Amino acid sequence: MKRREFLISTLAFSAAVPSYGSARAISGDCPIETGAKIDRLATGFVFLEGPVCAPDGSIFLCEFRKDKIYVLSPGGETRLFMEDSGGISGLFYDPQGCLIGAGSHARALFELAADSSKTMIADSHGGRRFNAPNDIWISPSGNIYFSDPNWNNRPTETGGGAVYCLSADRKRLFPALTEFDRPNGVVGDPARNRLYVINRDEFTTYFFPILSDGSLGEKVRFAGAGRDGMTVDRAGNVYVIDEELMIFDKDGRPAGIVAVPERPANACFAGEDRQTLIITASTSVYAVRTTVPGY
Repeated sequence: MKRREFLISTLAFSAAVPSYGSARAISGDCPIETGAKIDRLATGFVFLEGPVCAPDGSIFLCEFRKDKIYVLSPGGETRLFMEDSGGISGLFYDPQGCLIGAGSHARALFELAADSSKTMIADSHGGRRFNAPNDIWISPSGNIYFSDPNWNNRPTETGGGAVYCLSADRKRLFPALTEFDRPNGVVGDPARNRLYVINRDEFTTYFFPILSDGSLGEKVRFAGAGRDGMTVDRAGNVYVIDEELMIFDKDGRPAGIVAVPERPANACFAGEDRQTLIITASTSVYAVRTTVPGY
C-alpha cells in the first residue's frame, strides 16, 4: 500500500505543525477567525472527495478516481475500508445510521456495511440508468437527495442531469430537479428546509425550499460561487467549494474564505462538538476549527 503521511494524532488538532493555508473573515459573524490555524491531517492521496464523520468520530474519505474509500480514525491512523467502490464520491449517514454512497463509476446508489460490502439501492429511474451519481445529502426524515450530472453535456438515457429524491422507505424515486444539466454539490439545511445545489455550468449555488412531500420549490440564487461540494452549519452559514472554500451567511452574503495549498473538493464537520471543518483536496485532507457547530 502506498505510504500515507499523517501529521497529527487527534481530532483536537493541537499538534505543533505549521498552518497549511490561510483563513480570513470578511464579516464580523464569520464562523472562522482570521488567521485560524489549518492542519493537514493526511496526504499522499489522489483527489479526495466526499468526507463524512462517522458516529465514532472516524472520517470516511473517498479516493473516487481509484475506486477506494479510506477511514481516518480519531487517533490519526488510516485504513483502507473499501476497494472497487464503484467510484463513490459522496457519502452520508441516514437517520438509522446506515452509510449511503453515490457511485459515479457504477452509476448507482449504494448502502455500505461495516464489513466493507455494499448493496445497490438504485441505479435507474423509469428503467433508464443514472448518469453518474455524485453528491448526496439525507434529510432528518430519511429522504435521500443526490445529484446525477451529465458531465459530457450529451444525450443520456435519462435525458440529462438531475437531482433525485429517494423516499425514506426507498419505495419512491423521482427527479426533484431537472433544470441543471450538471448539478454537482448538494447539501440541506434542516433548520431552514432548504436544499442547496451547485450548478456547475454556471459556477453558482442555488437553494430550493424543501416541501412537505420531499419535492422542491422554486429556485433562489444564493451565491455566485460553487464548483464542487459544500456543507452547512447550525447558524445557516454555507461553506461552498470554489477555487477556495468560500463561506456565505444564511442570506448569501460573503462571510469568509479558507484557502488550502491545493484545489479543495468537499467539506464536512467532525469532532465531538462538530466544530472542526474537514476539507478534502487534491492529495490531502485539512482541518480548521470553527466557532459554530455543523451537523
